[in-house]
Amino acid sequence: MLPSCPTNNFLTFSCSGVYATKADARLLLQNAQMAFALDKKIQIKVDDSKKHNGYCFSDYLVVFND
Repeated sequence: MLPSCPTNNFLTFSCSGVYATKADARLLLQNAQMAFALDKKIQIKVDDSKKHNGYCFSDYLVVFND
């Protein structure tokens, strides 16, 4: 939890293409959805210096294969 991210339960992959390409953002979202559907653990890097509508930005997501 980061105090500079007031919406700690959510983040953005910048699907609009501001901080990342739309293709990269789509891949990150798809990987997050897959991990959720398969109940997999993930690791996410959060950049609290970049925000969309108050949501902190992430450009890194790893899905662990347990």
